[in-house]
Amino acid sequence: IAQLRPDVVHCHNVLQFHPVRLALMKAIGRKRFSLVVDEHMQASLVRRSVGGKLFYLFYGILAQPLIGRYVAHYSAKNESALRVMVTTYRIRGPIEIMTLGVDTDKFVASPARRREWRSLIGIPQDALLFVYTGKLTPAKGLPLLLGAAIKLLRDGIVIHVALVGDADPAYLDALRRRVAQAGLENYFHFEPSVDH
Repeated sequence: IAQLRPDVVHCHNVLQFHPVRLALMKAIGRKRFSLVVDEHMQASLVRRSVGGKLFYLFYGILAQPLIGRYVAHYSAKNESALRVMVTTYRIRGPIEIMTLGVDTDKFVASPARRREWRSLIGIPQDALLFVYTGKLTPAKGLPLLLGAAIKLLRDGIVIHVALVGDADPAYLDALRRRVAQAGLENYFHFEPSVDH
């Protein structure tokens, strides 16, 4: 920040360290930039433990009023994230909903690439395929996805599931074990993350 001297700094996630640190830099007058903060947290992922509730209370009552003075713009990815920002984080300023965008020049349908990828991974060309992309972490609810897919397969509905993303090795092993215990390894495909 000191070297680049930007006009705008965009931070992801209200509760991360960087928005707090940058707001403090602005508060003591060391930097002149507009601070923009976005949020993707969904209401279903808000921590409900006593410690989580106390943290949110502390943040909303003490930290947010101070930090919020130095944030030029808040945005939420959807209505759920907006509710979290207002009710859990206690943000009082205006919040704009800005959905995540897609580069429509880069992400285009390609039957040839589809066939190539399915062949490479071992998925039949005509199979019904569910794809999950993102971090493979417990917070994402992947056991629910696996359980639903296993139930469908046991009920005779043939589907394939591809989970594309990076994971802690122990967590990935646990997901693979669940599929193996069901004897359905051929229908689940675990792939590392790929570039956009």
